[in-house]
Amino acid sequence: MTAKRPDNTLAVIFGAVTKAHLQAVATSNENECILNKVQVPDKKLLRTAFTLDFIYENIKYRVLATQSAAGPRCSAMAAK
Repeated sequence: MTAKRPDNTLAVIFGAVTKAHLQAVATSNENECILNKVQVPDKKLLRTAFTLDFIYENIKYRVLATQSAAGPRCSAMAAK
């Protein structure tokens, strides 16, 4: 039995949110390590907006995902 493919819009949104979340977690972890060393973090580590480029079913998408609060909240806007 094979699984049914998700709707393209849902696949793009969930893919973008997942990639943005992984980038936000990595940035947060790096920021925490720098703060633990009592150093000043770089401005790039304080960002809350992530631009993502990826291709799904031969269509290129550019997504801007923003983090509005600490935790799992994230919004995304996609453009073909």
